[in-house]
Amino acid sequence: MSYRLPGVNVHQILMRASQALADSELLPCLVGPLYQVVKDSAITLTLPIAGSTTVVYPSLKVGAIIENSSISIKVKNAKIAIIAPLTAITGLTFTAGNPTVTSTTTTFTNVKAGDILQLSGNAGTYTVLSVGSDFKSVTFTSNVNYVPSAQTYGVSRSVGDVIATIGSPTYTATNFSFTSLTYGPSTITSGTGYISYVALRRDLLGFYEVTDQSTLALDMDIDPLNPLGFNAGLVAPAASGGRNILLYILSDYTEAEYLAAYEQLSVRRDSYFIVPILNTGANTQTFNNSIMTAASSNAIAMSDPSISYFRSAFVITPLVDETTLTHATYTVGV
Repeated sequence: MSYRLPGVNVHQILMRASQALADSELLPCLVGPLYQVVKDSAITLTLPIAGSTTVVYPSLKVGAIIENSSISIKVKNAKIAIIAPLTAITGLTFTAGNPTVTSTTTTFTNVKAGDILQLSGNAGTYTVLSVGSDFKSVTFTSNVNYVPSAQTYGVSRSVGDVIATIGSPTYTATNFSFTSLTYGPSTITSGTGYISYVALRRDLLGFYEVTDQSTLALDMDIDPLNPLGFNAGLVAPAASGGRNILLYILSDYTEAEYLAAYEQLSVRRDSYFIVPILNTGANTQTFNNSIMTAASSNAIAMSDPSISYFRSAFVITPLVDETTLTHATYTVGV
């Protein structure tokens, strides 16, 4: 009796010719601290400064930490005292109907054309036309129409918009105080005050995905003094489309914060190009070997085939312009 060995037939049924592949979204990621940048915000000043004056930081975000060295005060349409107001008139000769005033002392050493002489008691204001070569006479653009008896005077100069020197500042978390505002050696006597400052933000931390420039500008300052926001603004997609980018916002600019951020990035498969943004404020870091080495190590580790994050990093190295290989001292014997 004949028989057949049992056999197995395999039939392959193709449901579709090819599968639809989902787009992989790999985001460049900038890592760094975030800063608030305030420029030329109006403040109320009573000039000249007499005693201690306190200014509250305008528009300071909750939790932000002021960088004291970044604070500056601009005075617009400023005038400075070349000769202090209320200087007693001694040794001066005023002659009614004559544009020239003479002095027995070198009163007008620092005075120049365009300065303003103000007599007290609303006795008159005169614009300087020229100063004598010996500095003992000054000629005005108009004749003197009042001869003072026992008056005082001062000489001021318009210097436009200037950055003032702040005298004896003391700082708190919300305001700072100072005792004087000067421009060069002279006291600022009038003008309109404005403050500028940079503050480290603590209200926006961790991962932040940038979807368009307009939203980015609402959430942070796109300014070189805020390097993270500025660099994000350079590469942020337009509202009409484009690739998104990722930020990892640190709570400060310390090395430990950067290293902790790299650990957090280990759980984000979509971050593929890591760029450490170093602080450029008062605590400037133009290069930190540990931060750069850690970024490189993260990219290498996450790109291992067992993880396959396909990661890269942009790091910098110090620029060496000159290296001293050896040196010696030559002594001439007697």
